[in-house]
Amino acid sequence: MIFTPSQEGAPGDQPGLRRSAERPPGHYGTLADLIISLEEAQAAGKLSHRLKTLTHPALLVVDEIGYLPITRNGAMLFFQLMARRYEHASSSTCS
Repeated sequence: MIFTPSQEGAPGDQPGLRRSAERPPGHYGTLADLIISLEEAQAAGKLSHRLKTLTHPALLVVDEIGYLPITRNGAMLFFQLMARRYEHASSSTCS
């Protein structure tokens, strides 16, 4: 399943994301949404689980890189995710 932007999202999905069965397995989202998700997981003490969840999809597409400024903590969390995915799954970044 790939996740695409949505105003409402489906029950059980991440807020603002919806499933699309027409595309190959993976995740799609903006860098800002991804960092917010990682920061919320970190605050809740569930960062390790969230990173593990995002490490496994065959493809991770991160859009709008460079569109908004990110905090130092956000950059570190994004780096942790990309380092975990390195040599395990494909990642694509767009701006």
